[in-house]
Amino acid sequence: MRCVALKAVLERQIYSLVQEGVTDFLSGMAEGVDLLAAEIVLSLRVEYPSIKLHCILPYKGQETEWFAASQARYPGDIPVTFSGFCIRFRKADEDVLLDYLLRLLKLPEIRAKMAGRGANIQNLNQKILASLPVPIPPKNLQEAYIQITKQSDKAKSTLQNTITSLQATKRSILESALGTGRKE
Repeated sequence: MRCVALKAVLERQIYSLVQEGVTDFLSGMAEGVDLLAAEIVLSLRVEYPSIKLHCILPYKGQETEWFAASQARYPGDIPVTFSGFCIRFRKADEDVLLDYLLRLLKLPEIRAKMAGRGANIQNLNQKILASLPVPIPPKNLQEAYIQITKQSDKAKSTLQNTITSLQATKRSILESALGTGRKE
């Protein structure tokens, strides 16, 4: 009976958040409340297609250790992130674009100020994040920065794929020349 009451409370709370404009929900996908809340979010996607469920798992294959009944409930088609660490962030300033802030936090200079804290950076907390020097240029410059870093990321990915392909070709040619390739 308590599970039914808990589910009803969760449904009301999640529905209320959706009504307030929340579109992104995070779940660790653990058996119990995490999975129940994730199922509620997924059921609301029919009525509110803009809402998203982000699964942040402690390790790949987490659900394989569950009982079969729980495994059957696991939403296998949802993209996941594997991490035992997450920081909740509430953006209070409308002058800051979220994509700009996230890209800025990945800069080596900013990461160096967080060294020794967080997921691989132990004890990262809201106070430490609040103390980081974050330049806030006008929105048009933030948007320009976002576009430039997207182009840079895409170019870096393309280059890395080309390098990987060339290395495989080089290895194949060398194996053929030396006769060390695998025999089928």
